Amino acid sequence: MATKEIIFEKALMLFSENGYTATSIRHICSEVGIKESSFYNHYKGKDQLLDAIFESFRRALLSNAVSNEQLDLLTTQFSLKEMLMNGLKQYIGIWENPTAAQMWFVVSMEQYRNSKAGQIIIDESNRRISRTAYTFEQFQKKGKMKHGDPLVLANLYSFSIRSLHLDYGLKKLYNQDYEQSFKSMLAVSELFCAQWGL
Repeated sequence: MATKEIIFEKALMLFSENGYTATSIRHICSEVGIKESSFYNHYKGKDQLLDAIFESFRRALLSNAVSNEQLDLLTTQFSLKEMLMNGLKQYIGIWENPTAAQMWFVVSMEQYRNSKAGQIIIDESNRRISRTAYTFEQFQKKGKMKHGDPLVLANLYSFSIRSLHLDYGLKKLYNQDYEQSFKSMLAVSELFCAQWGL
């Protein structure tokens, strides 16, 4: 692994554990095993390193984006319940990937201090709501879901699941009963399908 990648990896770990402001370049260099002067051969400063983490996180989110054409096909092949359950498993998978989980923690911590992090969260929330609304609209058109405002239903479902998803991540971090959070996510999905599925 190149030195720049090691710096990125160690900084991500330290930012996720201690926070961005509490982590110094000296601390990062100590973890990597390099002199501070070597750090500046790869990054202009700590802010540029944080920006690199943000950009990596944004790319990771967009790499999982599903097109309208793919959603059209998926809503033909699967039921509402199957789609929601598959979505939950993928969503929870974030916490099983240490790098993805660390990025979530860094961006989540920084969203109230750093406008770039805040915009990533806003964009991702808007994207998820838009994709979910489109999915529900397709299910309704195919007669697989009761009719209702797709955007309202997307907000209702997505924000319930998002809250439980964050609860799952926090409990997993602190070695608490995070499985109960996943069971709650399943229960919300089951209830939603019972109410709106056909």
